[in-house]
Amino acid sequence: MAFRRRHVLHVCAVSALFVLALCGAVADSQLQPSDAGAHDDMQEDEQGQGCVAAVEPNDGTVFRDDANPVLFIAVGFCPRAERARAAGAGASVTIDLSLEPGGRRFQWILAHGIDEFGVELELPQNLPDDQYRGTVGLQGPYNLVLPVHFTKLSTR
Repeated sequence: MAFRRRHVLHVCAVSALFVLALCGAVADSQLQPSDAGAHDDMQEDEQGQGCVAAVEPNDGTVFRDDANPVLFIAVGFCPRAERARAAGAGASVTIDLSLEPGGRRFQWILAHGIDEFGVELELPQNLPDDQYRGTVGLQGPYNLVLPVHFTKLSTR
C-alpha cells in the first residue's frame, strides 16, 4: 500500500510538473510585466528566468496509521541551476522543511540535486497527528520556496 501511494504521488507530481512547464512556457510568452508574481510554482531569478518545481503533497493528503508522510519534490526547467552546474559549482542542494503547528524543522542535503524525476523525502514516523502546513525551501542553486500541506492521522 505504501509503495502504491508513493507511486501515485510520484506520477501526480511528475504530471503536475509537466503541465506547469507547459503552462509556464505559454504564459511567459503572454505575461505582462505586472503579472510577474502571478505563478507560485514558477519563480523568477534576477534575469527574469523562471524555475518550474512541484512539491507533493500540497493538497491536504492524509497519511493514515503506519504510513510515514513522504514529500515528493521535482524541479523541471531551471536556468540558474544549469548555469551553476556549467560554472562548476557543486550539484548538491539543501532542502529545508518548516511545518506548523509546532514550528517543526527538518533538513536534508542531497549530493546530486533534484531533477524532473524528483526525489522522495520521508518524514519521521513519530510525527504527531495533526494537519500540517508549511514550506519547502530549496537552497542554491534553485532558491525556491514552495508550499506543503498534509495531514497525519492515526486511527488505532
